[in-house]
Amino acid sequence: MKSRTWLFKSVTHVHAAGVACVWKWQAESPEGNSMQSAGAFNTLSECLGDARRHGFEGSVDPRHGSVTASGYTVYPVPRARG
Repeated sequence: MKSRTWLFKSVTHVHAAGVACVWKWQAESPEGNSMQSAGAFNTLSECLGDARRHGFEGSVDPRHGSVTASGYTVYPVPRARG
């Protein structure tokens, strides 16, 4: 998994009690293979912890991101390729 690029997204989750923003991760290889978190996480820290259990070895800087149609995408810092 050394060549995967990891993306961390905040997405809106609608449930019976209301609306919440949760975090998910996705990893993509240069060959086009991808994997993603099985669940959603209440905090970015929890999401990063799960990604680390799946091979992520980098870190993210929340200041490096942008709002997209699917939520807020945090772009990994250069060493976040892992």
